Amino acid sequence: MASTPPQKLYLCLDGGGTKTRAVISRKIEGGGAEIVAEGLAAGSNLAEAGLTTCVQELKLATNRAIAALPTELLPSAFPPPTSSAPSSDPSADVCPILFESIWVGLSGADNPPDIVVLSRPLTTFYKTTPHIQNDALLLSSPLLRVGAKTGVLVVGGTGSVCVSVQQDPTTGEMEAVSRRGGLGFLLGDEGSAFSFGRTSLRAFLYAYDDGTLDTEAPFSKAFLKYWGVDDVAELLAKVYWLPEGMVGGEGENYRKLKVAESARVVLAHACPATDAPFPASDLALSVVKSCAKELALDISRLLLPYPKGLDPKTSMLGLGGSLVAQPGYQALVLKSLKTDFGVVFGFGCEHVADAAGDGAKVLALKG
Repeated sequence: MASTPPQKLYLCLDGGGTKTRAVISRKIEGGGAEIVAEGLAAGSNLAEAGLTTCVQELKLATNRAIAALPTELLPSAFPPPTSSAPSSDPSADVCPILFESIWVGLSGADNPPDIVVLSRPLTTFYKTTPHIQNDALLLSSPLLRVGAKTGVLVVGGTGSVCVSVQQDPTTGEMEAVSRRGGLGFLLGDEGSAFSFGRTSLRAFLYAYDDGTLDTEAPFSKAFLKYWGVDDVAELLAKVYWLPEGMVGGEGENYRKLKVAESARVVLAHACPATDAPFPASDLALSVVKSCAKELALDISRLLLPYPKGLDPKTSMLGLGGSLVAQPGYQALVLKSLKTDFGVVFGFGCEHVADAAGDGAKVLALKG
């Protein structure tokens, strides 16, 4: 049975392809808001993980956040958090706390039918209807803060999606206008970590085939080490290899994440730190520039003169995700926007480091 806490609590969930984060907030004296607990679970991309896994991870992240709440914020007769696993007792599949409001930002939730299908089990669990949107909409807080009425929100992590938004004059909330990307790793994810990995693998293998790959270069050695091979001839087989017993969706996700995580190696050698013991790699840099241009193209297609395009002069660019947080990559995306597509955002660009945290605070301030 769900219980009412001694203070109003607010919940925001950010469900990505790699992880799901739940953040609980409350109001504080003076008109502010603070984060009081958070919980993590595995990825909950609706399109890739499917409804059952998606809902399970959202519940698990919520229960872990509730378990981390300070004792003074728990109801007096508080039951221990339930597992997200199915139970023969229907009452066990209910969130143990009644939240004042809930905002769910979810990758792969891109259309009204997605929201309807997802809303049913979540409403049953939370005993209130959560506000469900694509995870890109969690990045709207900087636009509201600076007074930009329109903008483009970009998630660049394991996958990628770009959403143009405008402020609803009645509610004051940012609503989606149009979208580019968000098609998953089979059809899209331009400029994402997966794109880094896929593009670098192709460039690496093509350079090897045409005899231009310097196998002794620091990047070559680091890239082969990441994949666990000693020779380029072993690389392709390793990319398609799966651990014994791993099949179906689990195997597909393993391969996707393995490719995406190689982005760390690529970016480190494309834009090395000043104290790095190796020079920048031309091959790695060409990969990063190519991916930056792909992402810049998707952003530009949400602006004038394209259909439903916004005016960049009166808009802001909001970024979220671990990849676009990297200064070297972010700079290349902005440079490509300007030089390749003539785009400069009038309200500038800002990266949102904690989308779920910002979202939870927004809920508390509005509540």
